[in-house]
Amino acid sequence: MKRLGLAVVVLLLAPAPVARAAAPPNVLVILTDDQAWSMFSRHYMPTVYSELVDRGVLFTRGYVHTPSCCPSRAQILTGLYGHHSGVIYNSSPLTKPTFVKPLDDAGYRTMLAGKYLNSHDCSPLPSWDRWVCAGEGGSSYTKVDPTLNVDGNLIAHQGYTGRILADHAASFISESPEPFFVLYSPTTPHGPLNDDRRPFYPAPYVRAPSYDEDTASTGKPGYTHKPPLTDAQRLDWEAQWRKMARHVRALDDDLGVLLAAVPDDTLVVFLSDNGWLSGEHRWRGKGVPYEEAVRVPFVVRYPRASPGGWSTGALALNVDIASTIADAVGFDWVDDGKSLLPILTGEAGLVRTAALLGQCKGSAKLCPGTVGTSAPGFYGLVTRRWKYVEYGTGEKELYDLGADPYEITNRAGARPNLVNKLSAQMHALVGQAPS
Repeated sequence: MKRLGLAVVVLLLAPAPVARAAAPPNVLVILTDDQAWSMFSRHYMPTVYSELVDRGVLFTRGYVHTPSCCPSRAQILTGLYGHHSGVIYNSSPLTKPTFVKPLDDAGYRTMLAGKYLNSHDCSPLPSWDRWVCAGEGGSSYTKVDPTLNVDGNLIAHQGYTGRILADHAASFISESPEPFFVLYSPTTPHGPLNDDRRPFYPAPYVRAPSYDEDTASTGKPGYTHKPPLTDAQRLDWEAQWRKMARHVRALDDDLGVLLAAVPDDTLVVFLSDNGWLSGEHRWRGKGVPYEEAVRVPFVVRYPRASPGGWSTGALALNVDIASTIADAVGFDWVDDGKSLLPILTGEAGLVRTAALLGQCKGSAKLCPGTVGTSAPGFYGLVTRRWKYVEYGTGEKELYDLGADPYEITNRAGARPNLVNKLSAQMHALVGQAPS
C-alpha cells in the first residue's frame, strides 16, 4: 500500500473513521462522456444526488489529468498520467496494464457496459467476463437503437442506449456471485444528441463571466484569440449545451435502474472523462486547461469507509481511482495516483497538495508539444488557491482561483517568483516515477 502525506483541511461534516470489513467489496465505476460540471446538479441528476451524493462524498474539486476522452479513460484504468500511460491522443493504443486484471485474478466477475477507449475496436479483452461495448468497431455513439458488441458478437438493440446498457449491467450484477466489478460508461452526453426522452426539460444556459471573454486583452495565450462570438455561434453553442444537459437528465433515469440493482456494500465512483466549454473563453469543446474542461463531477460512495452525505474541497484526480480501488480491495498497484480512502474515513483531510494536469501534443517523450491541434499541449498545476499552466509554445498562465474562479485575469507576468515556484513543483511531479 502507498504511504500518504497527512495534512489538514476543513471538511464539511467529515465522519469519524469506520473500520473496513475483511471481505472484498463490490466495485462500480460510472463514467459519463463530456459531462461538464454545469450539467451536474440535483436538477439534472436527481437519482445520482439521492443515491450517491447524499449517501457518499462529493469531491467539489475533482479533476481529470487530461481533458480528452481516450487519454482520460486510460488514466482512470491505469492510474498513470498521459506521459506514463502513452495514451496521448484518442487514437493512441493502451499497452499498459489496467486494474481490471488484478480484480479478475482476485476472483471478481468483471464487466464493461458502454464505451471503452476510442483507440480500441470494441472487441472483447482478456480479464473481462462480460463485454457489452459501444462506440467503435461496428457500434456507434447513437443514443437510440444501438448495435453493441456483446462478448464478440455485434447485436442490434432497440431502445435507448443508456437504458439498454443499464439493463445489461443490472442483469450481470443480479446473476453474479459477489464480488463484482462493473464499468458502466455510456456515451452520454457526447453526440449524437438523438435521445428524445426529455425534449422539454428545463435547461437554462447561464453565461459565466468568462463567456465570450475578450481573450486577447486578458492575457490569454494566442490560440484563444478569436473574434467575438456571432449570434449564430451563441445560438448553436447554447442549444447544444441544452441538449447535452437534457441527455444527462435522461441518463439519470437509466442510472436509477442500475443503482437499484447494486448492493449497499459496493464502492461506487461517479465521474466524467472530461468537461465541456460552450463559449467560455470563446471556446467550444474540451482539450484546454480551463476549469470547465478539467474540473468534473466526482463522487465516491463507500459505506464501509464513510456514512456519506458530505462534501470536500480536497483535490482529487482521475488517476486516483485505480489506487482507491486497489486500497479498498487489497492489492498492490504502482501508479501516479493516491488512494482517496483516507479522506473518506476521516483519517486525512487531503492526500495531495497539488493536482497535475497534462496534455501531450507530439509524443509522450516530447510533452507537451504543439503538434496537430488548435490548442497546444500543456502541463498545469492546481493547488488550493492557484492554477499554473505552461504550454508547448512557451506561453504561461497563472490564475488565483480563490479571487478569480472564472480564470479571466492571467497573472503570470505579475508574479514571477510564484511562477518559478509553481513551475518547479509542477516539473517535479512530471518527473516523478509511478510508485
